[in-house]
Amino acid sequence: MKSFSILSAFNISSFSFEKLKNGVSAFDSACNLAANLPHCEKVIVLCSSKNENAIVKQLIDVNAKTGSSSNVEIETQVIEEFTARAVFKVARDFATKNDDFKHVFFLHGDTPFYDLELSRQLFEQHIEYGAEYSFVDGYPEGLAPEIIAAGLCAILHQVTKDSTEPISRNFIFETVKKEINNYDIETIIAPHDLRHPYLPTLLITQSKLTIQTCLNQFIIHFALQKKMRRDR
Repeated sequence: MKSFSILSAFNISSFSFEKLKNGVSAFDSACNLAANLPHCEKVIVLCSSKNENAIVKQLIDVNAKTGSSSNVEIETQVIEEFTARAVFKVARDFATKNDDFKHVFFLHGDTPFYDLELSRQLFEQHIEYGAEYSFVDGYPEGLAPEIIAAGLCAILHQVTKDSTEPISRNFIFETVKKEINNYDIETIIAPHDLRHPYLPTLLITQSKLTIQTCLNQFIIHFALQKKMRRDR
């Protein structure tokens, strides 16, 4: 069973490419996490013609740090418009040509703090219940990807064929909810509502300030998350 990741970097801030003291950028981290999701053997980075060169340079660093032992292929895909139909088309086209890839993860290139363990739990539940769409609820944005059965990509592309507006970060849910009873959906709900009023923004690297504040807040958040898991 294979899966692939769609990493959205179309219009992310240039601060996402800045190296931190450890030599890793937010984009580096998001890309590495995307490649380490369950059964992932392909990462497609969505970019624009304006930031493609910057992303290609970043990917050279990512591949160098990952090493030749990695079996995950990472490539860029330029899209002309950042709409739901454009994103679903990329996923549909890859899934159609590679029918042995059964699931697709959707992530953002400016959210470096994905929780790999939470993501694995979501994927296991997705598989166990034969879901078409899976997501987490009650967590700050940027802690887990959304998962779609590869076969659903063509349907969602058809549903959004007339969309022309730039998409929001929750565009998948916004698309699915229009005909929510037509899909098999699974979710992991946080044991406590962890959507701190500041965390949803701070988990996105939009500026130097949010990068540093995000790091500080995430340390606190991660410690709280570990405690709640022990208390289950």
